[in-house]
Amino acid sequence: MSNVITLTISDTQIRRDNQGRYCLNDLHKAAGNNSKHQPANFLRLDSTKELSEEINRSSDMMNAIEVKQGGKQQGTYVVKELVYAYAMWISPAFSLKVIRAYDALVNTTPTSLPPHDYTTLQTKYITLLEQENQRLKNPTQLSFGARRAWGAAEDQELLAMKAQGLGYTRIGYRMGRSGASIKHRYVRLMAQQGGTQ
Repeated sequence: MSNVITLTISDTQIRRDNQGRYCLNDLHKAAGNNSKHQPANFLRLDSTKELSEEINRSSDMMNAIEVKQGGKQQGTYVVKELVYAYAMWISPAFSLKVIRAYDALVNTTPTSLPPHDYTTLQTKYITLLEQENQRLKNPTQLSFGARRAWGAAEDQELLAMKAQGLGYTRIGYRMGRSGASIKHRYVRLMAQQGGTQ
């Protein structure tokens, strides 16, 4: 669960186990550590037991509650529905905090490449796969360890991409060559033109 965005309530990070359940002990801490709100007291309630049994009946994936003794993951871990029930048992104000924090967690999207870049990368990947497939189908094109000659069009393409500020590795990816090969060629072109790197 290390790649998962964490749930934080009242500046307390709520741990999760390998099944994705939330730690009630952390929620108790976030609620103020009041002894009357200890997870054990909540778990003794008939309504909690009934809800847990209903969740267990409707899900063949995991148990609704798991108590872990010792180690870094020590604590009582419960599914999301029991997190809501626990928060409502404590107070309406805490319940609202939990609901809003969970909504914020669920609605957070990774900040990586925008969607249109995924399409571009996918298209380039498919093109490269098709080229490799064609190369493998034609035995005369197989050249293990042989170097591909540079053409004038590739030199121009390399210079244009370098002028845009792209790095050697990215240029290499786009041109189907290694970053080292791109750097070597660029240094040669600059030396021929009397320019700088």
